[in-house]
Amino acid sequence: MGNPFITIAHIFLRLIAQIFIKNAKEKMLETKAAFSKEYKRLIAEPVLEHIFDDYTYRPSQGFSANQLTSFKLCRDSMLYVTTEDLIEGTYKGVHYSQSDIKREKRSNESNEFAYAGRISVYDFNKPLEGEILIANKGNSNLV
Repeated sequence: MGNPFITIAHIFLRLIAQIFIKNAKEKMLETKAAFSKEYKRLIAEPVLEHIFDDYTYRPSQGFSANQLTSFKLCRDSMLYVTTEDLIEGTYKGVHYSQSDIKREKRSNESNEFAYAGRISVYDFNKPLEGEILIANKGNSNLV
């Protein structure tokens, strides 16, 4: 049989280590969020202002579920889909909107498809026949 003092010390040290790890993770997430917010404020927004004739930047918003469905890009449902960093603007007379999109795979659904990327929409001022879709090669989840 082992020394009870060593067993208790081992349990105590593991608990202390778990507390330190949890605190470190929380601090890292806070730091990452603060960095992201400052990056958007100090870098992204001035760049957008320089490029676009007019623009709207909504870091915490994205395309709506109805908009995503109307794009007819994905075969799967819009469950677990998040969008952010919505940018809408006009560049040389062409209206433009884009948003980051991410769909997480849930562990209980093995046949789900997870992806992350960006959707951009352009409204050209001339007639175009058909639709143009640019996607990664081999992405069988897209229409």
